[in-house]
Amino acid sequence: MQRQTYQNLMRNRAQFQSTTGFSLTCFDGLFPYFEIQCDKYMTRYTIADKERIRPRRIYKNKVFEDTQTMLVFVLYYLKNNCLQESQAAMFGMNQPQVNGWIHLLKRILEKAVKNILITSMIKKVLYLSSACEGKAHDKSICDEEQIKFEVPVILWEDIGFIGLNSENAAVKRPIKQPRKRELDDQEKAFNRQISSKRVKVEHAIGQCKIFRIVKNEVRAFKDDFRDTCMLLACGLNNFKIDFIKT
Repeated sequence: MQRQTYQNLMRNRAQFQSTTGFSLTCFDGLFPYFEIQCDKYMTRYTIADKERIRPRRIYKNKVFEDTQTMLVFVLYYLKNNCLQESQAAMFGMNQPQVNGWIHLLKRILEKAVKNILITSMIKKVLYLSSACEGKAHDKSICDEEQIKFEVPVILWEDIGFIGLNSENAAVKRPIKQPRKRELDDQEKAFNRQISSKRVKVEHAIGQCKIFRIVKNEVRAFKDDFRDTCMLLACGLNNFKIDFIKT
């Protein structure tokens, strides 16, 4: 059996899409974000998830021909959910290698996309952004989404939203530690207050994740399917909160 690589698969567009769940155009759109996260990880850590002592080296007998093939490998797993022995035969590895690479590349891929949420103090999800590339700055996502508030609100933000000053929003965000001094007791107390409010966001996300389709691997690659699943999970979470209140 011929060892599967990106270069081999891309010659047949229909086979590429049936194998990975992505068209070549969509794959090329995702790849730059995956490559950034992959290089960032591989520069600092080994495949065994240990910090590198020596600089990373590229060997002639490397497992993957290129980074594109890494992305093909993990998408193939998510799309087909095949036995690891079968995937080992497809990509010229053994089963332990496949197991290790699947766990590593899944973590890297997860960092390539993210959502922004706004919740209430009672853990209702008030706003859910579309899925964005993982490297996108939180404020940039909010600017692109053009989030607006029709009534006055208090926004309890984290440091990632510095510079976001929405109309009708009183912004409360943590005080960033200066380079040359520690935060004083009053500033620390203020940051603790922010954290006590913002933890509600984590609780809301946790309540949405009881629907395992948004917590575990989603192997459906239809356009907007993931966004729809997350939207439904948020809506069902809000329904439960309203139902309990009544």
